[in-house]
Amino acid sequence: MAVYTLPKHLHPDFASGRKPVGGVEVDRDNWAGKELVYGTIFSRGAPIDVVSGMLGTTTGTAGPVADYFTYDGIDGKTVTTYQDVPDEWTYLIMFYPNDAAGTDNRYPMVMKDCLECTWEHSNAAFRAAVVTQDSGGYHAAHHNAVQSEWNHVAGSFDGATLKAYLGGVLQTTNTDPVGVSITPTAPMQFGRSTSGSTGPWSGNIKHCLLFKKLFSDAQIAELSADPYQTLKPAVPISYFTAAAAGFEPQWARHSNIILGSH
Repeated sequence: MAVYTLPKHLHPDFASGRKPVGGVEVDRDNWAGKELVYGTIFSRGAPIDVVSGMLGTTTGTAGPVADYFTYDGIDGKTVTTYQDVPDEWTYLIMFYPNDAAGTDNRYPMVMKDCLECTWEHSNAAFRAAVVTQDSGGYHAAHHNAVQSEWNHVAGSFDGATLKAYLGGVLQTTNTDPVGVSITPTAPMQFGRSTSGSTGPWSGNIKHCLLFKKLFSDAQIAELSADPYQTLKPAVPISYFTAAAAGFEPQWARHSNIILGSH
């Protein structure tokens, strides 16, 4: 049995520009090119902003279950540190609503006054929709998500056309907007209502990704099929090349040690 020490800088937790987050191997060096400005993966016990590395603050009855976060509809919410909106944007969010899309103002995701993914709403025009606000007021495009199922919703906006997608398929287009989204008045939050300081949206969320660019219908279909592709390294990391050593290893990683045998 031969024991090989993996150099610290090649270890997954220390590799230059790369770090596994929420079970997804990410390449920070590629984020700027892909124009991902905010991305939360809900796992590992806390929502993690994969761009800044800063954690959101979760209060009330909300927490991790497997690879998603659950919100109880009573007082659970997550407040992030992200508060900005690009002139044009695309977002993707995967969520599971427990309740029907009723008349309360309850949203899986909201960055108040400028970018929202709504579910319940007092005004049917803004219920179950991708919503933004420009200088002319609020605008909505319905995403048609359904209760008690996982829904992969995407929204895009370029200052003139607002689009909503479900499962990578275009659902609604709204051409009423007259300008870019206004500046948000509060940071991005999950599982809350804009009408109160806590909750009460009830359901689960797996991820939310926000890009400062407009994606085509085909690109959104591709991203919806594999939402983490923008986070993966362009070239996989090679930790150990067995062929160069002349044997086939039976190996397992533990801390920064690789065990090999031949």
